[in-house]
Amino acid sequence: MKVALALGLIVCTALAQQVTQILPNDEVSLRSPKAISVGVGRIVYIADSGHHRVIAVDSTGKLVAESGHGGSSGSQMLWPVDVSASAGANVYVADAGNKRILKFSRFLEWQGEFEILSSDGQALEPRLVAASQQGDVFVYESDEGQLLRYDPLFTLQNRLGAASGRDFMQAPISLTQSDALGVLWLDRGGDQVHASDRFLSSQRSFPSSVSGARGIAALDSVFWLLNDQRLVSANKGSEVASRDLNEIEVLKDASDIVCSPVDARTLYVLDRRGARLFRILFAE
Repeated sequence: MKVALALGLIVCTALAQQVTQILPNDEVSLRSPKAISVGVGRIVYIADSGHHRVIAVDSTGKLVAESGHGGSSGSQMLWPVDVSASAGANVYVADAGNKRILKFSRFLEWQGEFEILSSDGQALEPRLVAASQQGDVFVYESDEGQLLRYDPLFTLQNRLGAASGRDFMQAPISLTQSDALGVLWLDRGGDQVHASDRFLSSQRSFPSSVSGARGIAALDSVFWLLNDQRLVSANKGSEVASRDLNEIEVLKDASDIVCSPVDARTLYVLDRRGARLFRILFAE
């Protein structure tokens, strides 16, 4: 992983070729959405926290699937705060209200769940989740401040934080993963990016190139950082594209935003404060 090069990257400008507002529309509206993730078939999954559900929409905003909502049985959930769609066609949800991780198919069919337990058997609250192509599930829980790796059978394999690696787990606000880059997360201030391999070892940190970043997202060897004014992408650790979001008319009043990539040119952006979803297509 070449994150150490982030301090001396070549800066260029990436012009937005097309910006489209996907949601809300006549069929789908959001209430206090918290996270998005793009999965197989370019389906966009949204943790629609205020409606206590996760929904899946296509590139036009048409509703593809919807989870159960407003409960604690099976696919039901309360205050989902994060969602991650893996290349293996599974979708994982941090169901904060019920203190568990839910697993779904790509069409949001419930496939199982697991809790994160303390040493005395108490359920801990998951806040962030990211899944890999191999089926690893990475979860940050806020009660004891740990990042954990579970295998596809929901067995705990590695942990970082609490008594070990405390310096790297300063209340992270965004978590992402790719096979090329490993596991990456932002600390609460958004001024430091932390990274590790899939075993949560070989930790490293470097300054964020976006002051007060709110979100980080990765795909293959590219990762994106953004705050409410600026979006930066790093490609293979040797080049950065920077974009002033205030120059994009429909995003001028967006606030508290996060993103999820489709490919190196296409990015979905969620305006959490305004409950809006956008697709940005950048020029090559």
